[in-house]
Amino acid sequence: MRCYKLSLLILFPVFLSPLFVHAQAELALQELIHRALEQNADVRVQDAQTKISNLERGQAIKDLLPSLDAEGGYIYSTYRKGNPDFVGANGQKETLAYLALHQPIFSAESWGLFRQNNLERKKQGVVLNQVRQEVILQVVDAYFNTLKLQGKKQALKENLHSFQLMYQQSQILFESGSVPELDVKKSHVEYLLQKNGLHQAEKEYVAALNHLKELVGISISDSLKISDFQTRIIALDSLSFYKKNALQNSPEWQALQLEEKLALIKRQTAFLKNLPTADANLYYGWDNNPPLSKSNNGWQGMINISLPLWHWGAQKADYQIAGLRLRQIEQTREKLKKQILQQVINAYHEARLQQSQITAMAEGKNEAEQAVKMARLGYKEGSITNLELINTQKI
Repeated sequence: MRCYKLSLLILFPVFLSPLFVHAQAELALQELIHRALEQNADVRVQDAQTKISNLERGQAIKDLLPSLDAEGGYIYSTYRKGNPDFVGANGQKETLAYLALHQPIFSAESWGLFRQNNLERKKQGVVLNQVRQEVILQVVDAYFNTLKLQGKKQALKENLHSFQLMYQQSQILFESGSVPELDVKKSHVEYLLQKNGLHQAEKEYVAALNHLKELVGISISDSLKISDFQTRIIALDSLSFYKKNALQNSPEWQALQLEEKLALIKRQTAFLKNLPTADANLYYGWDNNPPLSKSNNGWQGMINISLPLWHWGAQKADYQIAGLRLRQIEQTREKLKKQILQQVINAYHEARLQQSQITAMAEGKNEAEQAVKMARLGYKEGSITNLELINTQKI
């Protein structure tokens, strides 16, 4: 069973098809997983965050494209001897109204944000996949735990019936004088213990089933019947194969790789902020002394270049922070790699052990069934013989 979970959930992706079922129907494992993914709040939150990441990437793209604005205003400048003191002023009083077309040429910040948002969108996809896998594993664990307790309850029911027969047989033997009364009391105590164990198993089964209902979004008051799991024989590959796939398919490992790329981009952006920023502007409108008229409109083109000189070491601090972040990621990556590989090794050896146990159980299944039949037949024959002996004594 764990061998199947190892191959299905840890090493290979899970593909599900849309299924619409009712709470009262008999649900298979894939149907339960599908319902859980639809109802889970964490999955919905991450799905909404994925949409936000896509919109943020669109905003980052817009910062690199031309923008058009309508602007206007009123300017008053000081003057001496009829001439404005400010070189760029046209007069003492000016009225402006124009359309401004702005096109960035180079901006380290805009370029860095665009690349960061692209990686953030990919990272969010990994996070969504991680949350979905966590939900799937929770449903799988709850499903198999429910099946286990269901089987335990059924086995205890059968055992209870056997202990009841043993108790009845001890009463018959006591009446015939074959056994003392102490044996009757012992068999009665064992019967009561088995009955109490059955009640406890029923409580555990109800709790496990309610937990499964909660995971798949079914009301506790609704009935739920789950179909049995079909055993599948799986041939294990080599341990190195699973190690390689575990690292490639691990959401934590993928997210950490994207974090490393993000830190590299932030460090590059911090370095490029020391370079000039350039943009081009095109204006059409009026910039003249009042009143405005159609005869004094015109065009104006401008290229602006801005060179950062002093910003209190902000660029240097950003560069150092990104470098420290890269060191953190490197240490975290080594730690995570060891954890993932150790989990794969443990799961692989557990799967091989489970395979051996399944093989041994399959080989002894027929013998066990025959032994049970023989034991029941012998018990019935013994009971009939005891009844005949009692009747003979009475006669």
